[in-house]
Amino acid sequence: IVEDGPSLNASLKSATVIKPYAFCNSRLTNIESTNNLVTIGKYAFQANYFTDFIAPKVETIGEGAFNSNQQLKTVVLSNVVRDISFGAFNGCSSIKEFTYNDGNGSIKNNGKANDYLLIDNGIIYNYMPNGKLQLNSYPGGKTSSKLEVLDGTYRIEMYAGNSNVYLQEIVLPDSLYSIGNFAFYQCNSL
Repeated sequence: IVEDGPSLNASLKSATVIKPYAFCNSRLTNIESTNNLVTIGKYAFQANYFTDFIAPKVETIGEGAFNSNQQLKTVVLSNVVRDISFGAFNGCSSIKEFTYNDGNGSIKNNGKANDYLLIDNGIIYNYMPNGKLQLNSYPGGKTSSKLEVLDGTYRIEMYAGNSNVYLQEIVLPDSLYSIGNFAFYQCNSL
């Protein structure tokens, strides 16, 4: 970690694992060299100030990993992600869409990245172990007033709504079985 005036930077060049709470409330304004990260523990980057997170090898993202990082705008997930825990991006009010790297150098906001991750119009869905679809994370800064949850969605994850203040209407599919606790907590325009 290097403090540069009001900035606080972290270079993670050789890091593959970030343990739980590692940089929680650390005032980080920039993270460099995330190319080798595979695992991000719960609340690892909670309440920091960096704007971009791109990690082409990340497989797991823990509960609340980026919670309340209100400056975070760009998140590029890897095409090898296999677990994003609940609330990973809760309170990240500047993210307008989630994207993923398809492994061939293209960044996409639509499509199935692998057998776990599906991104639809910048919204994170994932396939649960039973093969059913779950709405995992709706971007906190997405300015659409209406969310039409994908047909075939079985569950909406806890804190999926990410405190989005623009969301006014949600259309739920007949396939929906459960909605997690606090799924649309602080979505005050609903």
